[in-house]
Amino acid sequence: MHINNYASVKKSNVVSAVILSVLVLIAVYVLNYYTPLYADDYSYSFSYLNGERIVSFSQLIDSQIAHYQKVNGRSVVHFLAQLFLLIGREKFNYINTFGFLVLVYLAYFHACGTFKSISSFKLLTISVLLFLSTPAFGQSFLWITGAANYLYGILIILLFLIPYRIQVAHNRKLSLIGEIVTSLAAFVFGVIAGWTNENTSIAMLMMLGGYLFFYHIKQTKIHAWNITGLIGGGVGFCLMLFSPGTSHRLKASGGAGGILAWAKRAVFYTCDMITYTYLVMLLFSIFVAIYIYKKRLPTNKCHDFKTIAEECGVTAIYFLGFLVSVYSMVASPQFPKRAWSGPVILLIVSTVSLTNMVDISGLKYRIGKRITLCALVLLFLATYANAYFDLKNVNGYYYARISRIETAISSEQSEVEIPNIRGWTGYSCYEAYGDLNLDSSEWPNTAIAKYYGVKEIVLKDDVN
Repeated sequence: MHINNYASVKKSNVVSAVILSVLVLIAVYVLNYYTPLYADDYSYSFSYLNGERIVSFSQLIDSQIAHYQKVNGRSVVHFLAQLFLLIGREKFNYINTFGFLVLVYLAYFHACGTFKSISSFKLLTISVLLFLSTPAFGQSFLWITGAANYLYGILIILLFLIPYRIQVAHNRKLSLIGEIVTSLAAFVFGVIAGWTNENTSIAMLMMLGGYLFFYHIKQTKIHAWNITGLIGGGVGFCLMLFSPGTSHRLKASGGAGGILAWAKRAVFYTCDMITYTYLVMLLFSIFVAIYIYKKRLPTNKCHDFKTIAEECGVTAIYFLGFLVSVYSMVASPQFPKRAWSGPVILLIVSTVSLTNMVDISGLKYRIGKRITLCALVLLFLATYANAYFDLKNVNGYYYARISRIETAISSEQSEVEIPNIRGWTGYSCYEAYGDLNLDSSEWPNTAIAKYYGVKEIVLKDDVN
């Protein structure tokens, strides 16, 4: 009887997860569908080697070699950006929709360590918090170039970290050949993962160190591939950080600055962290308080450091990654909103992981959980409606712009006047101040003109 009940509950959980996944796919696809090309998409449609439009896969490598020398060292994610632009926005919409769902499931796996008895409540919580707490959702997850950097960058890192997460509960023995092959694979994949994005890559390295320390506390055998993966990640990070393109870009933006500049940025970034992640931080704080409260109960005898460290290890590793991904940016002159998506994901993983250590099966906790979930869903629905109308509005202006450009081309006009396109929420990749430069000889006007094959793009006075 007990086995039948367990099987019934398990089946119900799977069905709920499938239904939720379909809803997430539909919701995210709609947002992708209404997101047009923007800014860097025009520039990355051309080779950085010779300026030719990219029309074949063979051009991508040469373009990225030149990009590495001239622009910045994020070769892995910018290769993906140019690849996505090559295959086109329509196909990208499908790929990106599934990519977002994969990110949700990866966040779930890193938080829970398994998909057995999968919790649709936790999946929904992750999805809603990602939507509500990512400050520039449109630029991080919907815009082609932005998604390549900030969605697929952290996705690659979370994929790379899967074996380390599995080792927490299952430390499988390998033969000598298996250890060698796995070590080489870990090194190669580590290079790729470390070569994605500055703040999340260094966070990954810190989390790998956290995993090794955690294994030491648990007296879990540390394998050779654990070390080669860390080394590979370091190699990839160095290839990115010390590229000629990154050096040029840092100098052009004023350099990394000194200690006082770093301290000032740390204060500003702390304020931003509270502003952007207050929902997740609030939930994290509540569960920390519940955990501490339960540990203080007289009936609980597990107060020794080793036990608590083993219980909190995974939560601490991803919370460390969150902090490092935020405060490592003090060395950068800029911390754009779109770069906050990685820290937000790591904080969500840490928060959901923390729920595994807290027994919330009691009546008052169940009531609190349902109230919280209802509030989050209502907030999501209101925010999603606002995002939908903003994106639909932007999409309309985008196609009106294309129509104006095509009309000018058919009339053989060399100069095309077009208005700014403005987005009013963080769910549009377009900024509130518009996307064009007053000077038609400056970027992005020049990139848009080149993309459509006209001589000059001029900002028109009218606004939308």
